[in-house]
Amino acid sequence: MKYAALMYLKRRLADNFMKNISVFRLWGSLLTEPLSGYIKRFFVFKPDLLIIILLLIISCNNSNKSHQTDYPVKETEILKIAKMSKSIYTCDELQNNKKLYSIADSILQLETHPNIINLHVIDSTDITVFEDYFIYPDKKSKMMFFSGEAGFSSGNSTYLLILFHCKNAKAEIIWSGQSAMFVKNNIKDLNGDGVKEIIISSGAAWMSSEVELFEIINFKNGKRNTLYSTLSNTQQDYFEEDWYCLDDTISCTYKNMIMDSGKAEMIKIKQTKTVQLFNGGKTKEEAFKNSKIKANSTIIIIQ
Repeated sequence: MKYAALMYLKRRLADNFMKNISVFRLWGSLLTEPLSGYIKRFFVFKPDLLIIILLLIISCNNSNKSHQTDYPVKETEILKIAKMSKSIYTCDELQNNKKLYSIADSILQLETHPNIINLHVIDSTDITVFEDYFIYPDKKSKMMFFSGEAGFSSGNSTYLLILFHCKNAKAEIIWSGQSAMFVKNNIKDLNGDGVKEIIISSGAAWMSSEVELFEIINFKNGKRNTLYSTLSNTQQDYFEEDWYCLDDTISCTYKNMIMDSGKAEMIKIKQTKTVQLFNGGKTKEEAFKNSKIKANSTIIIIQ
C-alpha cells in the first residue's frame, strides 16, 4: 500500500511540478532552516503523514479549478463599460435633462466601474454643465456633473461626472466617473497649450484621519491625466489613549501655490510641506500645540 501511494505521488508530482513549485520551495526552506531539526525528525519517523499531506496539497490544487467562476462576470462588466464609452448620442439630446439622467443612471447601474467607488444614487434635477476646451485646443467639449450620494469615506466626491464631445451633431462619452465638483475659477490653461487644466481640492475623514487631496488634471486627448498631486493627512483622535510615541507624525500637510512659469508648456508650483511630530499631549489641542514642526519649500516644474 505504501509503495503504491509513493508511485502515485511520484506521477502526480511530475505532472504538477510547475504548478506546485512554490509548495516545494516552502517545504525546502522549512527543511533547511536551522530550527527545522524537529521537523526533519518528525517526518523521518512519520513518512506516511508526509505522503498524506502532500497528496492533500495536490488535491486542493486540483479542486480549486472548479471554483474560478468570477472572470466571465467581470469581463462582461468591462465590455459593458467599453461599449457605453463608445455610445453615440445626438448633440440635441444633451439639452434634454430626462435623456441625460437616463444616460447617467445607466452608467451608475454598472456593477463594476473603474472610476466609481461608492456613489450609489444621483439627483435627476441637479445637473451642472461646463463647456470649455477640455480635450482639444480648438474644439469645446461639455462636462456634466450629476449631484448624488456616496459613502462617508468619499468626502466631497459625491458627483457623477460625464465628459461629452460633440462632432458633426453627434455626442460621444469621452470619460465618466465619481468626482468632486469643479470650481469654475479653477479651470485654467496653466501651460499655454490651449487645453484647460483643472485644479481640484477634495477631502474626506477616514478612521482617525482627515485627508485632503490636491490635484492638477486635464482630459487632453480624451484621457484623465493627473499632472500633479499631493495628499495631506492629519490625525484627529486617540490622543488620550496613548496611541502615539514621541516623534510620531501626527500631521503632514502640503500647501501648493501655482506660479507664473514665464514659459510655454510649463507649470511652476511652489510646494510647502509641513510635518508635525508628536511631543506629548492628552488631547488633540494639546498635541498640536506641543508638536515639533518641520517645514520646507520646493519649486516643482511640470513640463
